[in-house]
Amino acid sequence: MALSMDIIKQSFSFFMQHIIEISWKIIPLILVTSYLSNLLIAWLDFGDGFLDLYYAIVIKSNFFAIPIVLFVILIQHKVYELPTNFSQLFMRLVYKLPYIIVLTTIATTLMYLAAFMLIFPALILALRFSYAWIYLIFDNYNPIKALWTSFNETKGEWTLLWQNMLVVTIISLISGIVLFIVSAIFLDDFFISWVMSIFFNMAFLFVQVILYRIYSEFGKDNVDH
Repeated sequence: MALSMDIIKQSFSFFMQHIIEISWKIIPLILVTSYLSNLLIAWLDFGDGFLDLYYAIVIKSNFFAIPIVLFVILIQHKVYELPTNFSQLFMRLVYKLPYIIVLTTIATTLMYLAAFMLIFPALILALRFSYAWIYLIFDNYNPIKALWTSFNETKGEWTLLWQNMLVVTIISLISGIVLFIVSAIFLDDFFISWVMSIFFNMAFLFVQVILYRIYSEFGKDNVDH
């Protein structure tokens, strides 16, 4: 299993082919969830303690997951030529929301503990969980099974995982440069945090396309459609 240039090209082609639909269906949700997560964290006014930081990260992660999962649903609808009107997509998201919250909270908690207790590098754990949302949506796995399957399926696939991380890093670096320019104009921490959230969401949208391409290429796509 390898992340070839063909997969990246196919993923980029798919992403650009549907960029208009992505723009009006996904980006508004990214704007809203990014804003609400920053607003909620600012309102709760967490301190610097272990639990305070944990609560903030869990809130951020769950809001971050919502547009990403909606995009995974959009990919599924596009691949199987299912209806893609916003109301149907949104209702599927609402139906999956409790599962998304459970999955994201569990994954975030494990990665947070790994980062602080040094049981397992949090970055590696994040990479091992990278297919969890796809299994949750495409195979209708429950959150625990989705995380466990993703963890098992990526065992030994370090080259693939680090290649995925490289793609995210490159996109993030580009985003960082843009953010630096923006921050030089708008010296507002809340605004900068909001813009950063939007950039990272967009980066992960593209990564989800790559993950789906790999998922389907190696015969994992068995969705009943």
